[in-house]
Amino acid sequence: MKEISIRHLNWMMEDIIKYESGKIYFSELVDSLDILISSGEFTPDLEDNFLSKWGILEDTYSFMLYEERNVLNSEDIHLTSEALKNIKELILDTLNIKG
Repeated sequence: MKEISIRHLNWMMEDIIKYESGKIYFSELVDSLDILISSGEFTPDLEDNFLSKWGILEDTYSFMLYEERNVLNSEDIHLTSEALKNIKELILDTLNIKG
């Protein structure tokens, strides 16, 4: 794996941790992950795998904007928590780190 791909994976994990600790907003997390996943630095299969998991975050954010909400509701929290768990597992698996 290329060094830049490893850096992108680490940045993704850092942003997820920042979000989970309240240091960045959900919108910032969604935008950041979108940029990093779509950077062209991952194999097409890995990018597709990330996008399939990230899509839940994008859909949730889109519904929030449509409904003019600034916060996640309980269903959103459940869906996004599961999606973030899956993204973190994929990052760790890709980096060959056992969680």
